[in-house]
Amino acid sequence: ADGDEGTLPLLLSGQRLSVAVGATPSEWSKPFACDLTAEAASIALGGKEIGLSVLAPPSTAPRTRLLIVHARLRLLNRTRRPLVFRPRGGYTALGWALPVGVLAGAAADGAPAEPLPFHFGDAPERLLQIAIAPPDVVADGGVAPPPPPPPPGTSSTKGPPPPSTAAGGAFEKLWSGGFGIDAPGEYALSLPEEGGGGGFWYVTVTVEALGPSLLVCVDESAVAPYSIVNECGWPVLLQQRGCDQRHICKPDGAAVDFAWGEPTLPPALLVSPIGASGVA
Repeated sequence: ADGDEGTLPLLLSGQRLSVAVGATPSEWSKPFACDLTAEAASIALGGKEIGLSVLAPPSTAPRTRLLIVHARLRLLNRTRRPLVFRPRGGYTALGWALPVGVLAGAAADGAPAEPLPFHFGDAPERLLQIAIAPPDVVADGGVAPPPPPPPPGTSSTKGPPPPSTAAGGAFEKLWSGGFGIDAPGEYALSLPEEGGGGGFWYVTVTVEALGPSLLVCVDESAVAPYSIVNECGWPVLLQQRGCDQRHICKPDGAAVDFAWGEPTLPPALLVSPIGASGVA
């Protein structure tokens, strides 16, 4: 599902086909009916999620069937800023639990980026997170390489801390809330800008169904989902209940953009006054 595209002609004695992952597979899928046009299915093998589609035959070969094998989940960054992505909890207190991927944005001339196949593998949660890629992350559209083996005598679940910006927990504050991508839907997200200061960048994530596969598109939002004006006379903090993202709203009449930080949590808003010390 992640390799080079190509066409392989097969002459089958039956009307069903099994697929596997890798050059020397240890697991095969259940037989898939490939004689009916518009047949589609999704399967999970060896940590990979694969979509299968049967297309209509060409007019010159009406008895031919074209079977398309592809990644079930693909990510597409349609903004001009590189993003990083991971299953929720990709970096944990144990170290390198799961890799972090880099999702390149559109080119400066407007040329769109290529969709990137994505697999949850053995992730503990089927929720995706995205963040603005820090400057020291190479936006090459690939997945971070696996970490080096742990030192002798240490637990295999331990590992070195995430590199550069990811160290010290600063990287953790840049991630969006987790959102599901197993079904079509739309999410409005606020992504914290690196360097603090309370700034956010707003994007819309759309999950589109394409046969048995799903395309997850990230677009920059022209406006935030909510605009909040503080008329109480003192600064306040705005926060979704259960979410760590905080927005400062000053009593100067200026509107503050806001989006729910955790799409899986109820949309409940907490408002806290900020004292003279600047602490709520």
